[in-house]
Amino acid sequence: GEKFAANVNLYRTQWNDRTFTRGIRATQPGAEDFTANLLGVNALHQGIEFDFTYKPSDKLNFSGMLSLGDWKWDNDLENVGIFDENQQQVSTIYLPIQGLRVSD
Repeated sequence: GEKFAANVNLYRTQWNDRTFTRGIRATQPGAEDFTANLLGVNALHQGIEFDFTYKPSDKLNFSGMLSLGDWKWDNDLENVGIFDENQQQVSTIYLPIQGLRVSD
């Protein structure tokens, strides 16, 4: 039978207008922290994936995989409105995230 089999996958995906959720610390003493759902975030995901199986005999099988990805935010967020629990805008923020890794 077949002793070696492998797959290679290259990918490049542009994600536009994703939602980005972040906790925002209150700027005034005694005020509550809140969570912001930020819109308009773009990200570029690109990478390579490799998997294989090697079967030297009927009773022995080796398999493995490798995935290398480069996932980065593709734009900064400017003048993002921050709203309280009553949907009143309380502030705006600037998030310089362009070029940062998505996991950061």
